Amino acid sequence: LARVFNVEHRLVETRISDIISQEKEQKKEGTVFYELTLGEAMEKAKQEGKNVFIDCYTQSCAPCRQMAKLVFPKKECGDYLNANFICIKKDMQQDAEDVKYLNEKYKLAIFPTYLILHNDSTHVTSVSGAILDPGRFVETLRSSIIEAEAKANQQQ
Repeated sequence: LARVFNVEHRLVETRISDIISQEKEQKKEGTVFYELTLGEAMEKAKQEGKNVFIDCYTQSCAPCRQMAKLVFPKKECGDYLNANFICIKKDMQQDAEDVKYLNEKYKLAIFPTYLILHNDSTHVTSVSGAILDPGRFVETLRSSIIEAEAKANQQQ
């Protein structure tokens, strides 16, 4: 009985170790969120020739937590977002200057909401709600950006 317990214990330890390794690997491959103010993100985006992606979330939002756990760590999501954007997260229930500005400017009421801004701080598009499939999330962002840019070009 002790031998069976030891074998099962080692299997469980190995499985836990595998899971931890996979989680670390996903984080490496996933979306990189910088801890920057909105102004710092804009400056970094200008320097790198990218736009800014803002994850507007709240601590109490279950879909926000699902996105953070199931979508942003995935390679497919990280490949697209990291290549095209400086990504930041903003807890919309905090009393920070950036949060006040975003709430006033965009009247955010649905979370999660993802804001895409040009690096000069002009609004490109917004996407609201949790899309738990990384491929669908990336495609939704791409489509929303293409649609917004086409509409902006028509207005010029």
